[in-house]
Formats: sequence, C-alpha cells, structure tokens
Amino acid sequence: MYETQLKSIKNHKEDNQCFSLNLAKGFIYLMNKLNLDAYKYLSTAININNSIDLTYALRAFIGSEVNPDFEEDAKTAVLLNPSARNYFVLASIDIKRKDIDLKRSLIYFDRAIKLHPDFACAYNNKAFVCQKLKDLEKAIESYKKCIEIDPMHWAYYQLWLCLDEKKRYDEALKYALLGHAKHPEDIKYHFCLGVANARLKKNEEAILHYQNYLTVKPDSKVANRNMEICQIKIYNRWLREAINRFHSAEYTAAVELFEKYLAKKHHLFEEDLDAYLISLLKKNNQDVVIGEENPIYKRLNTLKALSNQLNVTENSIQRKDNVDKIMEYRSGYTINFGKHEGEKLTPIMEDDPHYILWCIINLDHFSISNILFLSQELKKEPDYLLALEHNLIKKIIIEEWIVEDDIDDISTWTKKSSIRSYPVIEHEYYDDGDIEYTYSYYKNLFDGLIDED
Repeated sequence: MYETQLKSIKNHKEDNQCFSLNLAKGFIYLMNKLNLDAYKYLSTAININNSIDLTYALRAFIGSEVNPDFEEDAKTAVLLNPSARNYFVLASIDIKRKDIDLKRSLIYFDRAIKLHPDFACAYNNKAFVCQKLKDLEKAIESYKKCIEIDPMHWAYYQLWLCLDEKKRYDEALKYALLGHAKHPEDIKYHFCLGVANARLKKNEEAILHYQNYLTVKPDSKVANRNMEICQIKIYNRWLREAINRFHSAEYTAAVELFEKYLAKKHHLFEEDLDAYLISLLKKNNQDVVIGEENPIYKRLNTLKALSNQLNVTENSIQRKDNVDKIMEYRSGYTINFGKHEGEKLTPIMEDDPHYILWCIINLDHFSISNILFLSQELKKEPDYLLALEHNLIKKIIIEEWIVEDDIDDISTWTKKSSIRSYPVIEHEYYDDGDIEYTYSYYKNLFDGLIDED
C-alpha cells in the first residue's frame, strides 16, 4: 500500500506552505523507512504549524541518528494533546533509550490503555517491557489481550516464547498454532511449532516443522541441532520400548523395535545388545534358556571347572579346542588356528561366514564379540541362531571364570547404556517484531489526503 502511495507522492510538487501535503509526505516516507526524507517533510510541516501534536508524534519515531530531538518531540506531542496515541509514542520512545528505567514506560502504556482500552499496539509494547523486566505472567496477560483485540497481530510469537519459558507447554503449542494459522507466510512459526511439539514429546511433528523452517533458513544451526535432538529422542523411545518388550517377553515386538533402532546405524552397548540377541533366539524358540539351565552351559562349565585356570592371552592361543583356552575374539583379532590361520577375523566373517559359525558351535575355546552378531553376513547363514546360542553361553562362562586383571577398558565401556543423552532444545531469537514501532494506529489517517491521480 505505502509503496504505491510513495510513487504517487513523488509526483507532487514541493510546497513549503502546505501543512497537510508536508505532513502526508512525511508520513508516507516514514512508512517506507526513508527517515531522512520523512524528517525533512515533518520538520517543514512543524515549521508551518507547530500546534499539531500528530506531526511531533510521527517525527518522534525517527531515531537519534537522524532526529536528535526525538524524545522532545514525543514529550511535546503529549503536552499538546495527552491522548492515548501520544502516551503510546512517549512510552515506546522510552524503550529505545538504554538509560531509562523501563518501569516508567509501563506507566505511559497504562495511561494509553486507560484512554483507549482497545489499543492492541499498547498491550503488545507493554507486554514487551514486562518481558524485559522478567515479569512473564504480566507479559503473557498483555500479549493475550493484544491478540484478543487484534487477532492478526504478530504478538503470538512473543506470547509463545513467554509461555515456553514458564513451561506452560500446552498453552505454548496452542498459541504457536494460532500464530501459524494467522500468519502462514511467516517462517518463524514453523520454528515455534518445532520447539512447542518437541516440549510435548511430539518429536515427529517437531521434525516436520523444523524441516519446513530449514527450507527457508538452511544454515540455521539451532534448527538443525534441535531437529537432531528430536531424532535422538525418537531413537531413544524405540530403544526403551524394545527393552520394555524384552522384559515383558514380547520378543517379536522387541526384535522389530531393536532392528528399527539399528537401521539408523546406532550402536548397542552390552546389556541392550544382549537383550536384542536373546530376543532373536526367543522369537524363534521361547523355550531356549541363556543361563545355567542351558545344556551347553552345563557341559562347558563342567569342563571349565576341571581345568586349572583361565590362561588366555590375545596373541598366544595354543592349538587346543578345549575350554580352558576359551576366549572372545574381536574384530581386529588374528585367527591362530585352522584354515584361516594368520588372517584377521573381520575379513573371514565377510568371505567365509559359515566357517566362523561352525567354529563357534564346534570349538569349545572359540567365541566372538556379541556385537559381531549384528553382521548381515552372519545373519544370512542357516546356523546363525544355533551359533548365537553357543556364543551367548560362552560369554557367560568367560565372565564367570575370568580374573579381574583380564578385564580391559573395552569391557567396561560396553556396559554403558545405549540410550543417548541429548542437550536442551534451544530458541532461535529474532531481533525484529518485538516492540511495535509501526504506525498501524494511523493506517487510515491519510486516506484521501493525497490524490492518487
């Protein structure tokens, strides 16, 4: 609207004697943020007639970089006419000055509201001051009043921010949704809805809003980070549900959730990994027991008890298939027996997975790290579940018979929880749109004042 009027007003000849023309030009230039031109025409209008408060009120909005007397202009407007509009201007000018007690501006906003109870802009700015003073309850009250009077106002964003800070998350989501509905073109409401949904653990919805926000602001570190946090929360929820299903003996459901989690390439630490692998066995055969009642355990434990001691080192495996040399091979270990002697474990698993499973089943001394049973090459083999049962039992044997000095850092590390911690969801702060320096109060003031021809 004002861009069109700006084009029109430029065609009018200069007239230093016409108050209304200079006032109108000053207003139009001000609305288009052309402060130098606005200051010129408003000053001319004041020189023609210095008894009109509106001219001073408008010029007061031009900051000190152009208008060094902006504060005096605001005071003069109030002296000429102590109206709601002029108290609003004076209060808003106070906010711009860093050395002013903000509580003084609240007095002026309250006077403006008393004179004009439906003054939405004054409620918005009053709320902003209360927010700065950390009086969030009063800020929330004033923002709500603002949008009650003017449902199309932009105050929804700040209202959401205050409600979020007060941890009133249900209300925060409500007003974020309303703000988005009223201003669908304003991308920051997608950010609001990302945070608001995440607070209420609606992480899938939050991610959708962050994705929409990032289509416009792809470099937003905060939005990217928040979206990653939501993804971690979703993965953690899958993992918790999987563990709960495992403990409830719902093994099919547990396997599905564990594999959904693993599909995102997340690592499983020892206890959770054991739960997944046992679920795989019990999904196939609910009667299988991973413990002392298992026949494999009974046989190996008896043999182990007969041996003198556990004498196993990483690099000195003797060619014996007896249980007293039992050890757990890890991915980087070298096989020191059989047809793959001298080769690393991982390449053998890739090229000859059947042989690795055969060794686990048939050689009492041989087992591998349970994490290696996540290998897709091993999972494709018919003997996978039988080898897995043997391997889980051998792990119990090793843990029961191993001496404390043989426990290494990796064993300690693998006992950590797989559930990842995550930092706090953050806000993306906006510098604009908080305090209202627009002139919506005057938006119909000059209709018809300037001929469009």
